[in-house]
Amino acid sequence: MIEALKTRWLALTARERWMLGLGAAVVLAVAFWYTLASPLRHARATAQDRAAAARSQHVRAVSDAAVIEAERARRQGMDLSRPLEQTALDLAASTGLSVERHDVAEDGSVTVHITGAGTGALFGWLAALENGAGIGTANASVVRGDAGLDAQVTLSRVAQ
Repeated sequence: MIEALKTRWLALTARERWMLGLGAAVVLAVAFWYTLASPLRHARATAQDRAAAARSQHVRAVSDAAVIEAERARRQGMDLSRPLEQTALDLAASTGLSVERHDVAEDGSVTVHITGAGTGALFGWLAALENGAGIGTANASVVRGDAGLDAQVTLSRVAQ
């Protein structure tokens, strides 16, 4: 078989041999491109995308850690030993909110029922609880009543 190919190759003119050689080089170049170069380029692009995402995630994590650390430092000055119920009711009274009733749950959370509140007073009270006392809103239901906003707010500690 090799002898038959050799005979056939020698029977070709120089121009035909050059054309076959050039065709074989093109086929090899295309095969190289699709088997090695293209997958490597794709893998490199994917790796660069993953690295960029990891850098972005790292920056967010460092930023979040700084925020958490600053919040922890800010809250170290808070009196967290004072009962949540007492803190919430005292702050509501000082804000001028009308507390209809409140319920203390077994987990320590407090549900406060407020009637006839102004928007600024209600949301100012909630902000003061969170920012000044380490008490967050676990659940809230606010509806417009006849004399203002009626709210049922469940509060719990957000700082330990």
